[in-house]
Amino acid sequence: ILPAALLFSSCEAEFVPPEGEIEYVLDDSGEFYRVVSCGTYTGSKVVIPAEIDGVPVKWIHSHAFAYNKYIEEVVLPDTIIAISNCAFYHCVNFFVCVLHKKIPP
Repeated sequence: ILPAALLFSSCEAEFVPPEGEIEYVLDDSGEFYRVVSCGTYTGSKVVIPAEIDGVPVKWIHSHAFAYNKYIEEVVLPDTIIAISNCAFYHCVNFFVCVLHKKIPP
């Protein structure tokens, strides 16, 4: 079992990045947070927290970091269980993703 499931579908849908910083949204179940947008984030490194107010961050939403030209590295905590399709679509400078779980051979 991989630490993060990749959910695939077409990445070609029109996407308009929202304004603001990295946005986390509490899932409808109230059991975990999703990373949904990086807005106009201009840092080169993103460290996703394992939890927010005691609630785990588990999901990187589709297009969460799409079209960001600044991000080079993303550090994901052990709590991440899913990375949706196109999460890093057209991130032209993105080259490092640090996972804190061992990936089986």
